[in-house]
Amino acid sequence: MGLLGRDRHPCPLDGPDLCGPLKGDPLEINTLMKIIRLAVISFVSLFLVVLVISLFIPSHVRISRAKEMYAPADSVFLLLARPQAWKSWYPNLDSAELFLENGKVTGVSSQKNGYRTLKLDTVTDTAINTLYVVEGRQPVSSGWTLHAGSAGNQQQVTVQWYMDFNLRWYPWEKFASLVFEKSYGPMMEAGLTNLKSVAEKNRLSNNP
Repeated sequence: MGLLGRDRHPCPLDGPDLCGPLKGDPLEINTLMKIIRLAVISFVSLFLVVLVISLFIPSHVRISRAKEMYAPADSVFLLLARPQAWKSWYPNLDSAELFLENGKVTGVSSQKNGYRTLKLDTVTDTAINTLYVVEGRQPVSSGWTLHAGSAGNQQQVTVQWYMDFNLRWYPWEKFASLVFEKSYGPMMEAGLTNLKSVAEKNRLSNNP
């Protein structure tokens, strides 16, 4: 009986694999830990490389466009300084609602492509500064400056439109800034073209 007990095979050949490595095998755990450690090191190394590269990208980005218009500077100024007039030329603001503060119109708000507001900040005789705010993003300083025409021509003015982006250190913000020129440049050019068309049409209608 004892001899038969010693010769009996503990694992049936035709049964399930009961003789494989037990759960919690130190060798398997060690291998798994090495894989996890390698993944963490790789992720941290990649993040540091991306972070270092992003540090060479400027934290301040300015996009600017300008266009000459054959219209009185004061009429162009009103199209820029009055939020009520923005709908007539500013791209994608045709369905915007007027933004009021203390009963006074100070800008516009729009739900198109996410909630955003554009409101007046400071206004001088030759400069209109605004604050452009998109939900979940850093506010953007923007505005327009008016430059008198050559030889003091009162019927000619050059409008410069600018947008200033102040970026945080976050790598994704820095890399996103690389496409700002392509994202906002065409929109600004279209806006100035619309502004020119409206301003010059108003001049012709006022001086038949």
